[in-house]
Amino acid sequence: MEAVRQIADWQCIGRIAIRTETEGGTVNLNWRQMGDTVKIVLNAPLNQGTVELAGRPDMMLITDSTGHRQLTSNPEASIEQLTGWNIPIKALPDWIRGLPHDNSALIQLNQSSQLRTLKDDGWLVDYESYMPVPGFDLEMPRKITVMRDDIRLRLVVESWQINVNGKIEPSR
Repeated sequence: MEAVRQIADWQCIGRIAIRTETEGGTVNLNWRQMGDTVKIVLNAPLNQGTVELAGRPDMMLITDSTGHRQLTSNPEASIEQLTGWNIPIKALPDWIRGLPHDNSALIQLNQSSQLRTLKDDGWLVDYESYMPVPGFDLEMPRKITVMRDDIRLRLVVESWQINVNGKIEPSR
């Protein structure tokens, strides 16, 4: 896990299925992390719209599908207001990489010493599978389910890219 924590610049591309008690949806995900700066693009299928988040955890610019832009110091509240979904934006960069966000998180490891389950800040994160990153001696999460109360996020990563020496190296 420590080798993964050292990776500051990365990108993952995949899909997220979001389910609540009353609704659900699927979006394509393009997450680009550069240190503590992020650019997340969520595209709904069939031209239903795009939401883009850019910035740092303490200050993000959110652009919705109509082009409306909102600068916020609380991206989680802003996303909930925009979509109705309470999504743990600040913890996701760690969880997506297979790391606990909080030092007091309860973790369970698989046989390869990777996270299998994680209980962090009231959320349950289940890591179903990992994928190798060619050229690197590590595996990154491929299928993740994040749950709390009536919300369930299911992430399937199609590709990982790792930044090495200022150059993005794709997984294949």
